[in-house]
Amino acid sequence: MDGLAQLGYVPGKTLAIECRAAEQSYDRLMPAAEELVRTRPDVIAALSHPTARAARLVTDSIPIVMIASGDPVASGLVKSLAHPGGNVTGLS
Repeated sequence: MDGLAQLGYVPGKTLAIECRAAEQSYDRLMPAAEELVRTRPDVIAALSHPTARAARLVTDSIPIVMIASGDPVASGLVKSLAHPGGNVTGLS
């Protein structure tokens, strides 16, 4: 949050952060992703491979940034690390 503030983003004024959690249940990932997509965010930050996959299954237009992922190429989330294609990118 400090880094965002240094860039001029002010929560509640120039920035809104919406969080959804599956509470460690894979069964709750899809409903959480669907609910988040309905809010029409500018970008989705996915904290794990399963959350990135759930987000990808419910949107192909909202950018998804993976914070941590196993092998996104082998799993089919991206075409390659150099050129991910689609709407998913991030760290592996």
